[in-house]
Amino acid sequence: MRNVGFNADDLKKIISSSIEKTQKETRWSYTINNNCMIVKFEDNFINLPKILSNYNNAPSIKSGSDNFEYGLGPYYVQSATQDEILLRRKNKTKNGYDAVRFIKYKGYDELKLYNQNIEDFNRVYVTSVPDWVVKEYKPYPVQLFQTINLIINLPDKTTRSIFYNCMDIHSVRSALMPEQKEFLDISNFLPIGMPGGSHGRASQNCMLDNTGPQKNHGRIIFANYRKEASKNLKDLLDVFSKKTGIEIAFKDISESELIETFSDVPHPYDVYIIALDATDSTPLPFIEPFFTDKRLIDFKLTDLESIYNNLSKVDDFDSTHFDEINKVVRYLQEEHFVLPLFQESRMFYYPAHVKGLKHTTDLLQYPEVGDLTL
Repeated sequence: MRNVGFNADDLKKIISSSIEKTQKETRWSYTINNNCMIVKFEDNFINLPKILSNYNNAPSIKSGSDNFEYGLGPYYVQSATQDEILLRRKNKTKNGYDAVRFIKYKGYDELKLYNQNIEDFNRVYVTSVPDWVVKEYKPYPVQLFQTINLIINLPDKTTRSIFYNCMDIHSVRSALMPEQKEFLDISNFLPIGMPGGSHGRASQNCMLDNTGPQKNHGRIIFANYRKEASKNLKDLLDVFSKKTGIEIAFKDISESELIETFSDVPHPYDVYIIALDATDSTPLPFIEPFFTDKRLIDFKLTDLESIYNNLSKVDDFDSTHFDEINKVVRYLQEEHFVLPLFQESRMFYYPAHVKGLKHTTDLLQYPEVGDLTL
């Protein structure tokens, strides 16, 4: 975690707010000594651990590095450079990984992919997993809280509608990942397994008028960070342009370059494919990128900002929040800003010496390295 100056007074505010929201009658007291907060409860407050665990950037003990704290998990950051991060387990174990090394991955043609000293290739694109891994490792099907979506960042509603309704989902998926034969269909950009996520495909109705407004706008820029898919996507967009009369410029960029542009308004790119994801079943990370300063589209969703502000304060999502979440999701699709393509569901590969994984059962989210046994 980055050092953001969190202190005991901040923690007191979080606990006070959580008690006020979920269990007002709770009697409790606290003392603060040397920036350490000691909390005593006279009544049971069984939700507190769950509430605190929802803070992805929870504070902890400062490390020897100015940039990192030790975190709440089993590992701490021992060193970090531009190309590599090394984690060490705080308490060694006899049958687990005591160190985890993350290596910077630049793309599908990265030579590091052929390094057999690397054991885990599960965070590279599935089409880039080396052949020797597929042959020698054990496969496990994993359904991720991640959806792949076409973002349509265009001011003209008619043009957005054409992109949304006339961009064939099957063709886009095939161009993006030609080696993948089966895709998990989703009807909105929330993943299945998360409240609000559902099976099916987004409803499309392609109606073109060759004399319509789509002829009158400037050139649209499609940004692509999957360079191995460049040719397929260019061919797809050529067909789309001939069909609709919309002129599209194609630009290959890196994933980091695309992310850096999200703070620019207006954005330099108009249409692009991006993954939205979360580490658990909380839906907020899927709608948040449309409201923050670094957002995915140029346009402020002023009519929905109050809903987002309310949701951003929620510690524990339940059925009372579904209507608000669905209202935001429905608006972004009905206004044709987001076309959901598929949910990421793929094979993860682990060496035979890794234990504790069930080979015959689908996993929801990938297992944590710290939970694996040898």
